[in-house]
Amino acid sequence: MHKLILIIGIASILTGCEYSYIDERENVMGTYNGICTNNYWVDTIVGFKHDTSMVTLFLTKSALDSIVNLNFNEINVSTAIMFYYSEGKFKSVQEYHPPQLTLEQDSLYYFYKQGLGPYWQECFAKRN
Repeated sequence: MHKLILIIGIASILTGCEYSYIDERENVMGTYNGICTNNYWVDTIVGFKHDTSMVTLFLTKSALDSIVNLNFNEINVSTAIMFYYSEGKFKSVQEYHPPQLTLEQDSLYYFYKQGLGPYWQECFAKRN
């Protein structure tokens, strides 16, 4: 009988508690505007060239736990680049030549070097 009363007491305490989960991804979601540069090697005379364009980056919450989607110029789930977000840091879910994403206050930086060749992409953007 004492065990039953104890179980009922614990159950009533647990059902009375409210658990408030704060998703830390909420702090980084949004639209970021800036520039994107594509850097590539031409030859030994010219050296490197850079193509620069305006870009809008979208950070959205994925349905997957702790995953953030990065999109360029439009929100499209099929072309999103996924990052695991925890404790203020982004880690790419892509293992081979992973892109990098960092956020300092309201400034977003993206870097991606697809392979071993002399070409890479960088984006610098600020939150709207």
